[in-house]
Amino acid sequence: MKKTFTCLLLFLLLANAVLCSSATSSSALNLTFSLIWMTDTQYLSQDYPKEFDRTCQWIVDNREAYNIQMVVHTGDIVNTDTDLNQWSNANHSLGILLDNEVPYCWDAGNHDRTSGSWFGKNFTAFNLTLMESKPYWEADCLDGKNTATSFNVSGQVFMVVNIEYHANSTVIQWLTDILDTHSDAHVILATHAYLNESCGYGNDGWASGLKESVLANHSNVFMTLNGHYHSSSTTNRTTVGSRQELFFDFQDQDGQKGGATLGILTFDLTPPKVDVKTYKPYKDQFLTDSNNLFSLVLPFEAIPEFPSFVFLVPFALATFFSVVIARKHTRKRKRV
Repeated sequence: MKKTFTCLLLFLLLANAVLCSSATSSSALNLTFSLIWMTDTQYLSQDYPKEFDRTCQWIVDNREAYNIQMVVHTGDIVNTDTDLNQWSNANHSLGILLDNEVPYCWDAGNHDRTSGSWFGKNFTAFNLTLMESKPYWEADCLDGKNTATSFNVSGQVFMVVNIEYHANSTVIQWLTDILDTHSDAHVILATHAYLNESCGYGNDGWASGLKESVLANHSNVFMTLNGHYHSSSTTNRTTVGSRQELFFDFQDQDGQKGGATLGILTFDLTPPKVDVKTYKPYKDQFLTDSNNLFSLVLPFEAIPEFPSFVFLVPFALATFFSVVIARKHTRKRKRV
């Protein structure tokens, strides 16, 4: 019996070590994930399509390393909305994500609909019939100028809702309905223009109206993302209650190649936080100043990591008693 107990103890220690290692790897995979943010790629579509391709290929190549759950484009996909060549370039680049099953979403910036039309709907990468077949696709509005997607991480639902530049009342109602329906989801609101370089809300009242009439009434929106403002080509952020609001736009940097700059938002749910990095694939350069490398606390509960030993004990005990019973049974047979 003493020998059996010693064997059981050794088994427990070995199995627990293996399970702990497995749990650690599982935690890193399941509770840490990334969202990639791109914005204002209009000059890439117009003049540097190969850089646009390279940016999307980098995302594909690094999908597993960062556990990328969503790529968010906050508008101005092209520079001239009536130039079909620019749309073709953007379609080819984002098609790299599409072909490799990398989830992505977008909204229309002012440059994407200057003429009043949305030509993006005519290209595969923005085709709503195709996108609606994707498991992450939730909804869209006004021919795909506004989109909603979702993904699940360890039982927690995250949504990204994109709304177009100065969205009208139809879109605002669509947004409100989504936020009301998915009140338990962690929602990121992505739009083209909202927060500016100095953390203000513009002079026309649209952004302030969105903030007061929608965001103030929906605590499930824990983050906003936007670009558009580019006089200083920078990033900025502010906190409103428990909501983090982020601005990001590098389009004029490096001879207007700056639209190839990416925001990498890596979320950790134990405890809830997000690490934000700015990366330029065309230079293979991470920016390390405090505006481009920082962490933010997230306003929701952590997912607990239970000690693996708790789950191992029932299995170990069952194994132990099986061995004991088997030995007793064997001894009885030998006596017969």
